[in-house]
Amino acid sequence: MTIGAITTGALTALTVGLLKLGDHEDAGEWVGIGGGLAEAGLGITSLLQKPPKADFQHQRNPLRDIWSHPATSTVFPPLVWYYLNKPKSGGNPSLIDALRSRWELLVSLNTEAKRSRRRKQEVDYFGKGDFYTAEDLTVRSTMLGQLATELQLMNNDLTILLNEIVRPAVKR
Repeated sequence: MTIGAITTGALTALTVGLLKLGDHEDAGEWVGIGGGLAEAGLGITSLLQKPPKADFQHQRNPLRDIWSHPATSTVFPPLVWYYLNKPKSGGNPSLIDALRSRWELLVSLNTEAKRSRRRKQEVDYFGKGDFYTAEDLTVRSTMLGQLATELQLMNNDLTILLNEIVRPAVKR
């Protein structure tokens, strides 16, 4: 519909210009009015369309373990799961708690946006799959990106530790 509105606007402008060149000024103005109405109609129609949804199944969902916080993870190795659950120094929450609080905010903002557009269906980001809009997939991708960042930081910490362990042995 958006492409149709843009095309209609361009063709209307071209037709109006051609009619004005040929001493048909009244016809050009009427074509301009009709084209503008058609373009507005197509634009409004594109705004009122429901976004397309795609069925996306993910049997092995790493977001689920972070969200449901089981004692033992079904996705993460025990060492990684321990690292994610370990409280940070200085009374800061564990990585899982920090991720969950960020994700609660993301999910609530997405839900509020949908309610304001009168779409009531909530998406289950933490289950085995659902019907997702492009916006829902962006939220899911953001959560996965945040998790990947935390795991990369863990990898960096382990690399630093390995370098500290190996360095004194090399100096001897």
